Amino acid sequence: MMPSLGRQLMQRALLDYPITMRPRPTDRGADAVPEVSFIIGHRGTERLPNLLATLDSIAAQEGPAFECLVVEQADVPEIPDHLPSWVQYHFCQSQTKGALYNRSLAFNVGARNAKGKLLVVHDNDMPVPTCYAKEMVARWNAGAKVINLKRFIFYLNERDSKAIMESRRICRGLIPDMVLQNLTGGGSLGVDSDWYFAVGGHDEGFVGWGGEDVEFWDRATSEGGLYGYAMMPIVHLWHRPQPDKTGQKDSNAMRRLEAVSQLPVAQRIENLRANQFPDIG
Repeated sequence: MMPSLGRQLMQRALLDYPITMRPRPTDRGADAVPEVSFIIGHRGTERLPNLLATLDSIAAQEGPAFECLVVEQADVPEIPDHLPSWVQYHFCQSQTKGALYNRSLAFNVGARNAKGKLLVVHDNDMPVPTCYAKEMVARWNAGAKVINLKRFIFYLNERDSKAIMESRRICRGLIPDMVLQNLTGGGSLGVDSDWYFAVGGHDEGFVGWGGEDVEFWDRATSEGGLYGYAMMPIVHLWHRPQPDKTGQKDSNAMRRLEAVSQLPVAQRIENLRANQFPDIG
């Protein structure tokens, strides 16, 4: 995409759906009984600035009451002292020291501890528009079980991302490095809480980068109930690539995706419901 076109597209999208940030929610946010539970998996301190900026965009949500759960899945806790007081922190220890990150496990722990009936499984590097939760709830109240509102994801460079993470504001005129359109399962997804468990949650057999969001999307949308008329922008804050993202086509996670995709969806759901969701977290 031409830089000028990317700048114009991002500026126009954020005019319709602005992203703002604040340090904590209003009283109707974190202190009320939540309708919406944002769930974010995390590991380490390198992406802590990304996470904190993302949390500030969630704190600025207007409309429904909400909560936010951050699940750190690691060898030892590293971030609880850095999180805002309104955020719920959960620690899930790696089964073996130095094990690769298990995003599915983090999401499942968060889902089991969430109070909201609408879950938003969300990445730790993506500030969202101020009306994001409100628009999610509107579609959920209309009967949707899976809600995908992501129309554009604007990937920013290191300099501009750092400026946002330091200032907690998104300036006009930024030029995205890349614009990703119509992403389905990854990044951020709203799911009815009962439906999340009915389809088996995330598959914890996916260890390391990739595959788990594709497989979950396949199960979650297999029987309808999808709202997929995406219209919202999300900003992606720069970070170094995942170490295990290199050579992803040959990774254990991607091989697992190829293998489990051979099974019928109903069989996958039955297997996961029978063997998942231990009493942890």
